[in-house]
Amino acid sequence: MFGRKCFLGSGIDITEKKIAEENLKICNNELEDKVEERTAELKQANEKLVKAEVQVRTFASHLNQVLED
Repeated sequence: MFGRKCFLGSGIDITEKKIAEENLKICNNELEDKVEERTAELKQANEKLVKAEVQVRTFASHLNQVLED
């Protein structure tokens, strides 16, 4: 104005937003770790079930053979 340069600005404190974003990132990482851990547990449990099913089917087959004889 009147031959001088004038600057106008405003500032907003984004500290709370940055803290919330960091907390969200931490929570997401923890959740991803828990999902990976639980997935591994479920995979292991499923493998045990498959083995048990094979054993039961084998036993049932042998039992049927014995009963038929």
